[in-house]
Amino acid sequence: MPVLLPKVDYVLVGRYISGEPRFGLAPWSEVAEIVERAGFGTTNDPLKLAYFTTPLPIADWVAHIPMIDIGALEQLRADQILDDELIAAAQESIKRDNDDPSTMTIPSNS
Repeated sequence: MPVLLPKVDYVLVGRYISGEPRFGLAPWSEVAEIVERAGFGTTNDPLKLAYFTTPLPIADWVAHIPMIDIGALEQLRADQILDDELIAAAQESIKRDNDDPSTMTIPSNS
């Protein structure tokens, strides 16, 4: 199964137990440690994992990760998430406005 995993603060890990979805939450440092134990490099971002059979260190870790109540997690709307592309676009817009003030748009109070 091929997986591209960008570096994040936490990874939500899902699995089925008796046909029911269950979830665990792991910090990036823990994920990187398990990925490395499974024989994959951890220097690239995103991490690239490709395997036909789940490597034993990953399978064992997923089977034993402590479960969380997913309903207790705060959920963010898409408009609440900043990513590299949005930040780069905002920086470019600011730079463009500073270079040519005539392109600035000023919101109206109506």
